[in-house]
Amino acid sequence: MRLAELLGNLHTYISNEEHKVLEMVKDSDVAYCDNFNERDFELATGLVKRGVLTRSKDPKGLFFNIVK
Repeated sequence: MRLAELLGNLHTYISNEEHKVLEMVKDSDVAYCDNFNERDFELATGLVKRGVLTRSKDPKGLFFNIVK
C-alpha cells in the first residue's frame, strides 16, 4: 500500500498495482487507453472513481490524466 496525494492535502491509499498505473500516467503526461492492458485499464478506472485520475476523450481516443 502507498499513500497518494490528491488536490492539495487530501490523501488516499493505493495498492502497488495502482501505483504502477499512476506512474505510467505520470511518465507519459497523457496516457491513451490503447497503451493499457485490460487489468491496467480497470485499475485506472478505479483511480478515476477515487479522484486520483481524470478520464477524457479527444479525436485520438480516450486517455487518462492526473488530477491537478
